[in-house]
Amino acid sequence: MHLLNRTAVLGMALLWLPASNALAATLTIGNASGAPGSTVSTSFSVSGIDVSPGPMISIGLDIQYDPSQLTPGTPTPGTALTVPPGIVAVDTPPSPNVLRFGVANTNLTALNNGELAVIPWTISPSATGPITLSIQGARYTVAANPTSILTFPAGTVYTPGQVTITQAPTPTPTPTVAPTPTVAPTPTVAPTPTVAPTPTAGPMPTATPVPTTAPTATPQPTMAPVSPIPVFGALGPIVLAGGLALLALFGSRRRR
Repeated sequence: MHLLNRTAVLGMALLWLPASNALAATLTIGNASGAPGSTVSTSFSVSGIDVSPGPMISIGLDIQYDPSQLTPGTPTPGTALTVPPGIVAVDTPPSPNVLRFGVANTNLTALNNGELAVIPWTISPSATGPITLSIQGARYTVAANPTSILTFPAGTVYTPGQVTITQAPTPTPTPTVAPTPTVAPTPTVAPTPTVAPTPTAGPMPTATPVPTTAPTATPQPTMAPVSPIPVFGALGPIVLAGGLALLALFGSRRRR
């Protein structure tokens, strides 16, 4: 390992040893929010570093969290680690609810104010939040004496961070595609029935007169003239005179 890198790691290893010297500074853990089951990131940054004893070259930090709601990942170098790749080393925590790590530049150049590390957190599926991330301990080393571990003064400000649990987004239901309506066939218009013309009354046929059958006259038997009986041939005038006599007789009786 390169000598400078070995020195940087050694300096961070000494960060958790007792110390007596101190510098004024503000140490801040950033905030984040996310849904249960997601992974979010918070920053670790410093400001107001007093370099009177010499440039600050490494910082060690203990962050307390709730392990039932968060699981920490491996911190990565922040934007203020100006000499890439920067060093972020994770150490064995003193308890299960503490994340311990240290930061330094690779060539032991002075640290700048700003973001020194980015810390990922996986939110438990059952997390309810909000979850506080508090700084429980912080130490540093300086270039003048990299093996001497110093503590931050009592006036140092430790600003805790917080992970807020947001409601998991409600999945958008897949819209049910409505079936394409079947176009009803256009009804065929029944043709208007043609009204049969009213038959023109023709002239009533003249009844052919039934010829009246004249009754056939029964021919009356023609009385053949009776020829005078010859016996009356001589008596004819007598008979005729008798008839007249009778007529006269009858007439005379009506008068009586």
